[in-house]
Amino acid sequence: MDQQPNTSLPHGLPPLRLVNPRTQEHVSACPFCGGDQRSDRFHVWMEPGHERYWCRGCDAKGPLKKLLGEEIRPSVIVSHRPKPGPQARAAAPENQDHYRLIYATIALWAHALMVDEANPEPLAYINQRGISDTTVRRHVLGVTLRDPQAIPDLLRRECPELLPFAEEAGVLTRDYDGALRGHPNLCGALIFPYIANGEIVDLRARSYPGKGYRSLPGGYSERGAIFPFGWDDLDSAETIILTEGEFKALAVTQAYENTRLSIPALAHPGLSYIREEWAAELRARGVRTVILAYDSGPRPIKDGVLQLSPEETWSIRHGLRLAAAGLTVRVLRLPLAPGQQKADLDAFLLEHSATRLQHLIDTAPTLRDFHRALPRNLLTAAKLPLAQVYPTRRARPQRIEGEPIPAEAAQKATISLDDARAEIASRVQDHAQAGEGFLVLAHPPGVGKGHNTIIGLNEYQASSQGDPGKIAWTALRKEQIHDQDGLKITPLHGRNPSNCHKYGEAQILSAKGYSVRDTLCQRRCPFVDRCIYLQQFKQDANFFAPMPLLQATGWWEEAGVLVLDEFDPARLTRIVHLTSADLAAMGRADTSPHAHAILRWLSITLAGTSDRHISGDMLIAELDTAARNEGLSLDTTLNAACASLPPEELQQMLPGFPQGASISEYEALPPNYLAILLQRLAHERRIHLSGTPFTSRIEINGGRLILFLRIDHMIAQLANPEQPKVVLDATVSDDLLRAIFPDTPIQIERPNIAGGAQVSQIITRDWAKSTLRGDRRERWYDEVEAQIRPDRQTLVVCTLECESGLRQTLANRGHTQVEVAHYGALRGSNAYKGYDVILAQVYHPNMEAIIREGRALFADDGTPLDEEIITTSRVLHDAAGTRWAVQVPTFADPRLTALLESRREAEMVQCAMRGRPLDHPEAQITLLFGLPLPGLTPTHIREGHTSPESNSGRQDAARTRIIEAAQRLLAEGKRWFDIGELAEAANLSEASVRKYWEYVATKLHLRHGHQVRDDVFPPGGQQRSYRRKTLVRRGRAVPPRPEPRIVEDQAQPQNVKPLLLARNKLYVTRLTYRFPLCYRSPYMYKRRSHPSTTDPPD
Repeated sequence: MDQQPNTSLPHGLPPLRLVNPRTQEHVSACPFCGGDQRSDRFHVWMEPGHERYWCRGCDAKGPLKKLLGEEIRPSVIVSHRPKPGPQARAAAPENQDHYRLIYATIALWAHALMVDEANPEPLAYINQRGISDTTVRRHVLGVTLRDPQAIPDLLRRECPELLPFAEEAGVLTRDYDGALRGHPNLCGALIFPYIANGEIVDLRARSYPGKGYRSLPGGYSERGAIFPFGWDDLDSAETIILTEGEFKALAVTQAYENTRLSIPALAHPGLSYIREEWAAELRARGVRTVILAYDSGPRPIKDGVLQLSPEETWSIRHGLRLAAAGLTVRVLRLPLAPGQQKADLDAFLLEHSATRLQHLIDTAPTLRDFHRALPRNLLTAAKLPLAQVYPTRRARPQRIEGEPIPAEAAQKATISLDDARAEIASRVQDHAQAGEGFLVLAHPPGVGKGHNTIIGLNEYQASSQGDPGKIAWTALRKEQIHDQDGLKITPLHGRNPSNCHKYGEAQILSAKGYSVRDTLCQRRCPFVDRCIYLQQFKQDANFFAPMPLLQATGWWEEAGVLVLDEFDPARLTRIVHLTSADLAAMGRADTSPHAHAILRWLSITLAGTSDRHISGDMLIAELDTAARNEGLSLDTTLNAACASLPPEELQQMLPGFPQGASISEYEALPPNYLAILLQRLAHERRIHLSGTPFTSRIEINGGRLILFLRIDHMIAQLANPEQPKVVLDATVSDDLLRAIFPDTPIQIERPNIAGGAQVSQIITRDWAKSTLRGDRRERWYDEVEAQIRPDRQTLVVCTLECESGLRQTLANRGHTQVEVAHYGALRGSNAYKGYDVILAQVYHPNMEAIIREGRALFADDGTPLDEEIITTSRVLHDAAGTRWAVQVPTFADPRLTALLESRREAEMVQCAMRGRPLDHPEAQITLLFGLPLPGLTPTHIREGHTSPESNSGRQDAARTRIIEAAQRLLAEGKRWFDIGELAEAANLSEASVRKYWEYVATKLHLRHGHQVRDDVFPPGGQQRSYRRKTLVRRGRAVPPRPEPRIVEDQAQPQNVKPLLLARNKLYVTRLTYRFPLCYRSPYMYKRRSHPSTTDPPD
């Protein structure tokens, strides 16, 4: 009897089942993500000295000792099983053609058994699963016999010349007597051939009857099984479903072939198995969108804590991998009925219909929405990354080699400053007289847009023969009225305690969404007839008002010309936040039971979103689930709630509310958003049912319900082409204006004016606020200080969070002529004329705020917003034509990109131009980041100093240490070395050495080589080869000339003769030693060593 080492199973693990005696592999339920007694997701290998574990559900893995916290002691047990026979050879890629012929032979034989009328049970079982006979024949489905000798006999009969390759192919194995038999995975099972490019590249089996898929042994790559199931059924589809399990893919593809579904499906063998190259191969076939559709089921509970299901976990893992390769990824989750434990694609098609599944396909959320809808604590527990809002890692700017672009090609034709100013006045006059829509003056700050616009308006009013109408002028701040010299203008003021007797009540009503004029002024204010605030609008004069007053369109809708000094799209939107208390107050104020039900379902959904986001189709689906849990219909309830809403005029009247109510009674009023909320939900529900993608105006996030609204009456009046409008904005976004006002004429003037300041851009670092920690902040202070010119007034601009610290540091270092301000506080300011300007760090606005503003502006567009954040490469060049490639984070959607640039690039350009360099050419602008700014071409670009603590400094130090270590090894006489030896000599990790391996070879003029080591494993004598990279000194290895030996005469025994031991004969020659020649091709240079040999001689 043979004794085999085994490992006693520790008590910290669930009950394990032995599935492979040779490798001591056990399976069980996972202690991390759960499972029942039949589960096999958790694998434990108990080989002595190599104990380890891995879960294919949650991807938990590591040494078993680390999991248990105890030593694993092997024990010896007596095995009564006979010693196994010789092990099969591993599959070899060069034999893949033979393997595929074997697979085809078995598949055709199994298919004949499947359609044999004498064996109807397997076909009936497949038909019961919803697979038709046509699909069975099209996909060559089959069934095998339980006899272990059936497949060996088949191969001996049909293709005896392929029998030597059958074990490598995984279809045959040997029993303990050494006789060939069919592999157990193929005996008595349903057979699913994997067909790709017209060949059967793999076989996969399924237990029949019973459950459980089986794969052939051996590596997929070595056997050539490198395609998913259904590869030849894609046709030219641009969107596909990717699922796990052949039955599911067959059911979907069958419905696709019968034109009941719009897309086919692929299946991969096992939930966790997706090959890296599949994404690129799918893109090469024209696939653009992949919908991940795995089984749905309740989330498991472990130790009383809820966890993500394996299907959710792998949807995120596979989705991120596919998205990184350039595919659009969406995630389909099948709905679960109350009490249902599992839902999969083939069963769903049988129980419901292809129409229902097609609707789920059409409304499947994007990977980003699905990722954000998962609770963050569950993502962390599953070791998954959180949904990233902003790309935190980008490549550093890279210089573009080649000829620099000529200076004349880098700049457009220019005009003089005087000509540009004169042209502004004439353009404004012509537009005011006969123009339509918008005239945008996008001249740089300091040109005099405001002053020359006033000249043009005065000439327009003086030359007009009829009534020219009044001038309405708006700006970001009311203090900007002092910049409008030369135009007789009357300022307007917003509500304040000095002009409104009911100011407190008006503020409360406005915040709750009520119309102040309709609810308070006209019905409940006794001072309305002598209200100072309302009386100012009745004056017959030209008006100036801060931009918030644009919402009251009555004072400017009849004006002859409207001037917008700066354009802020945020003024066109309104973002409303509602809590569960607000929803409760809205419910108490309404008498409709249907509205109460909708608010109750929203509150239930709200309670489960403390750390996740849901909107759009996912929100509608959750409301639908909440309604079905109560036995109600969401559509019926929502329509009845909308029908019960009172007229809008009655809503503003607040019937029953006292005339002389106190402030506390006003504060107790519910928010006036019930009608908007219900009507918007009903609208989005109709779009959801149609299967059309849309952008939602409703989001539930962090326990709050958010409404993204836009001020439609204001946008409609601005879009009126009959009223001329002049926009004064140096950094206005053409694309953004045209996206908001698609049907309004827009004329943009953006001349390139000669002159200006010297612009220096230092591109090594961006100094983003999130990175300024510890010593890095001090280095930032030093970098800013180094750019300050002596005896020059300087404006330093940074983010609000860093402003006070930078100001204090520069003051402590004696810079008394330096002013520090933050982004967002300098637009329209003329207080820094002639100053040098230093933009001390890049400005990154809140991306979530950009997305919300974009939803408010563009939710009703025909094309939904693509909210994915990407990085794109832009070219930064200076006046000399030197070019750099810079990675810039932006949005995939051009509307969101335009909105982002109006916040980011536009803000930085506005701050950079505060020194008015056109009038003060001695001023200098310094940019301490690599982001290209439109309209601000650098005079020269340079790289900043690299500190040893920075990433670049550490990389340079690592390269230097590796080169020095390699030189020491060569100086010691080493002719070759591998990665491990060089890492040990440099005292660095092998990963670092591997990263700079090519750099070392180029720097030291070494050649690439390989060392091959063959190991023989005792069980069966299986051989495994290991290949290691080496670097080899160039030239031939010439051994030193040996010194002549002096052999002393010694008496030798007469009965001893030199023998050639191999043949027991006398030898008359000596052994010849050969040194390897190192001048051959690097791919021909191989050294073979064995565990018993030493390293090759130097």
